[in-house]
Amino acid sequence: MLIDTHCHFFTKSMLSKDMMAYASSLSGGEGRNKQQNINRDMQRMMAFLQVGYTHDGEGLYRYMEEAYRDKFIAVPLMLDVSYAMASPEEGGEDMTGLFMRFVRSEVMKVARGRERLNMWAEDMAAMLQIIKHRHEPVKLFDCAYEGQLRELMTIKKLMPDRVFPFYSIDPRRDHEFKDGVLGEIQRYVGKNKPFVGLKLYSSLGYSPTDPVLYGGGDHPSVYSWCEGQGVPITVHYAPTGFCHMLSACKVRGDVYYPAAGKVVPVELLYEEGKIPFEKSIQDHGLFDVAEERLLLLNHPKLWRKVLEKYPLLRINFAHCGGKDQLVKSASGDSTGFWTDEVLDMVCTFKNVYADLSCFDTAQDGDNALTLVHDAVYCKLPPRAKRKILYGSDFYMLFLYDQPLDHYHNHFVEAFHKDFGSISEDNPTEFLNIHKGWIN
Repeated sequence: MLIDTHCHFFTKSMLSKDMMAYASSLSGGEGRNKQQNINRDMQRMMAFLQVGYTHDGEGLYRYMEEAYRDKFIAVPLMLDVSYAMASPEEGGEDMTGLFMRFVRSEVMKVARGRERLNMWAEDMAAMLQIIKHRHEPVKLFDCAYEGQLRELMTIKKLMPDRVFPFYSIDPRRDHEFKDGVLGEIQRYVGKNKPFVGLKLYSSLGYSPTDPVLYGGGDHPSVYSWCEGQGVPITVHYAPTGFCHMLSACKVRGDVYYPAAGKVVPVELLYEEGKIPFEKSIQDHGLFDVAEERLLLLNHPKLWRKVLEKYPLLRINFAHCGGKDQLVKSASGDSTGFWTDEVLDMVCTFKNVYADLSCFDTAQDGDNALTLVHDAVYCKLPPRAKRKILYGSDFYMLFLYDQPLDHYHNHFVEAFHKDFGSISEDNPTEFLNIHKGWIN
């Protein structure tokens, strides 16, 4: 049975009231008519919001089941975004002003001529209907942690042999719980618990070597417990992706220092560990902002340091560096070092895996995916091939205009006889549960 080792069941429980009101408007006739008249990027955003707003966890599973044309195993990854827009020490930034500045900058960068400018201005104004009170800070998410926790536990109880969710929690929340972050993980994750593994996304503002995770001082180590229990961990691993939006954040542990090409303690570079980021969303756009934060907080050398201390850690490096890095690696381009590094770790460490989720097949994907299969996967030693995983990143695929059935078909065509290995055998081993749970 196919196992999708990387998907998301993000529903309306994550959205703030303003975002819910906007998403609700998209599901009506007016929203559907509006989509016919706006640019492609906005259509994708609308589709993304509509799916989350109109489905609960079971609905999302059924949606995927229809695309896969059969029952399957879903591994939905939770994402704790509690501090994505807010600092534990200082609170949140005013998202109203942030978004208005970002919209203006994007309009000016993309617009070409008065007609194009007017179209973008109208589309962005529609998106900004979520901001009803411009004198108040705006939240994109309400109770995202509690909402996701509740919904994933519900779907797990409803479909215990079809859904195996991964729990997520920001290590900076250690002070919020009686037994700390590790106590919360032990409460929800493990054998006979609702969650089978742990999801980490360090570019949300923390280091992979944060003491809560890595150990040190009075902190028990999350990694040590996971290593001892055989609990699998999935981490975002690519130079692009989501990140926190703050102009500065306080980090504990190590960061990557580009000028020296080394991992160093954050206090050596920044006073009291507070990093003032150079790039902002309003001046540089989402891609450049994420790239800066991912480089400092998610670099391969940071994760190698983790594995040098915990060599038996069962960990999946999601995206294997991402499509661009995978294609560069397959083409012999040395700038594809994120992929090269993770494949080296897959070969070096016993329990290191890598999934190929969110591989953009919308344009030249079938050819690119075939290239990755032939020039990357097929050249791995047999032991490493057993640690490559299939994942979709559903329903983030809507942002890339990719139907799940097309995405799945491209993988089947590119991997041929090897698809069963990456979508069934290898995920079963990574999840560290026996095939007996598949009926």
